[in-house]
Amino acid sequence: ATQCVYGVLKDENLKRIIIVFRGSTDLSTKDWQTNLSAQPTGMKTPKLLRDSLKGKLKKRILVHRGFYEYIFDNKRAKGDQRYDMILNDIKPFVEDGYKIYVTGHSLGAAL
Repeated sequence: ATQCVYGVLKDENLKRIIIVFRGSTDLSTKDWQTNLSAQPTGMKTPKLLRDSLKGKLKKRILVHRGFYEYIFDNKRAKGDQRYDMILNDIKPFVEDGYKIYVTGHSLGAAL
């Protein structure tokens, strides 16, 4: 499957937004093509990491190509990328003081 399957939960007691991604399905799916596309590819360093890194890593880091393309650079996507869709899905739940947690299994954990 080429679908990004996830759930969004809001814990009002602990002030958490939790995003849960499903893992890879059986061996005949696109999920495993994503898993096995392990060549490194460059990505602009996220703002939250820049201050903790040195040299060239402050500007650009290497990441797993399959996972990167699945979330940020999906050529099959019409319109927004998966990352944009996920952000749009969680925005209504986010309030001041809330933290965002991301979890999953297999492919879902990598995302």
